[in-house]
Amino acid sequence: MKDRWVVTPADQEKITEFAGRFNVDNRLAALLVQRTGGDPLRAESFLQPDLSALHDPFLMKNMEEAVERIVRAVKGRDKIGVFADSDIDGLSSYTVLWTLLKGMGCPHPFLRYTRDDEDYGLSCAIIDEFAQKGVGLLITLDTGIRDTDEIKKAREKGMDVIVVDHHEPGEGLPDAIIVNPKQRDCPYPFRNLAGVGVTYKLCRAIQQYAPTYGDSIDSTLDLVALGTIADIMPLEDENRAIVRHGLEKMRSTTHPGLRMLIKKNRLEPGSRAVAWSVAPLLNTPGRFGRTELTERFFLSGDEQELLAVLKEIESLNSERKKNIVELYERFHCKLSNDGTIAGKNFIFIEDEQIPDGLCGLLANRLVDAFNKPVIVVSRADGKEVVKGSGRSDGSINFFSTVEPHGDLFEKLGGHAQAFGFSARVERLDEIKKAIEEGLEGHGGGPGPEVHIDLEIELSEIRDEFVQ
Repeated sequence: MKDRWVVTPADQEKITEFAGRFNVDNRLAALLVQRTGGDPLRAESFLQPDLSALHDPFLMKNMEEAVERIVRAVKGRDKIGVFADSDIDGLSSYTVLWTLLKGMGCPHPFLRYTRDDEDYGLSCAIIDEFAQKGVGLLITLDTGIRDTDEIKKAREKGMDVIVVDHHEPGEGLPDAIIVNPKQRDCPYPFRNLAGVGVTYKLCRAIQQYAPTYGDSIDSTLDLVALGTIADIMPLEDENRAIVRHGLEKMRSTTHPGLRMLIKKNRLEPGSRAVAWSVAPLLNTPGRFGRTELTERFFLSGDEQELLAVLKEIESLNSERKKNIVELYERFHCKLSNDGTIAGKNFIFIEDEQIPDGLCGLLANRLVDAFNKPVIVVSRADGKEVVKGSGRSDGSINFFSTVEPHGDLFEKLGGHAQAFGFSARVERLDEIKKAIEEGLEGHGGGPGPEVHIDLEIELSEIRDEFVQ
């Protein structure tokens, strides 16, 4: 299937207005009109994104309740536990929150994330660990919105729970104080914050509520920008301001790990360098069940420890690159030469030689090659419960097709085009059949629509236009 380019009709009057108002030529004015819906205030914010234009965090549903509970926990010396997703978004979220809590005089929370030998996401066994540690307030970061059973158990054990997340909610919500701009009836104006973006807004709200608590949380904007870019969030609305100012801070960062990484690799911090160099590197340990390396990168201030950590991460990253090339070539060849392997509407791969940490990367590569939704399942280690990832080319909301069959999975969560799951081996055939039927009518047609802002001649792309 080939992509279908759809050029959005241009409003010529608005283009002329924007060209004069912002002193740009008609081509750039046309881009501004398309990307801002013709709203001059949004255009101004797009050109000069500023932190002063960020939305009031208290517009987010349940924000005030979450702030009051955290402040009460700190004042009352409640034991705080944090369960964070094990990727950059989750661990940068924890680092941002810990920066604030430390400034409030709070002892180090008990931090937990999914380890390699555990099922995807929060589990009842992990809840038991929090209970054994005497946790009175559990905060989930970049996860938790679908963990209804686990959070029910936490509540039964006497914990209050705050869910700070940005993933799509399910039909039923957990019994918790939920801070997530995607939840129903949330009046917050912007839905597409990263998990660390939601955490940053929570911390901003706490400092608005109690201004004497520590230095401004804006000191962590380099980490907020890192998590936002790493999670591939759209650079629009608040994300533009966060990333712009975060990258500026990153160029003179005081974060020990980030400073060492930038210096060691002679990087000039920009969105491309973060997306293509920093993010893949720091996400690598989690793909090999070594998330503790990324945790130490974010939290350690010891130079010798950080040197050792980065050396180990770089070694794993080289292994990741080699493995993903070999896996991609193997499965690309099989899919190209044997039409019976790929389903009619999507590609489903399960294999003993695929590490579960590489499922998403392999699925991404195969989506790009075959323009079909892809699910990759790791059957490594002969486990009864296996992990997998789904990816889509953008032509459909893949997650909404899979979600109605949530009862077939042990765990399921994610976004429209990217999700993760765990499932019992004996349910895989049933899952495959259900998704194939759910996608009926979506496959075999034209490729995904790619919406184009503007058509220009190749000769018009000059240095001054790019600048």
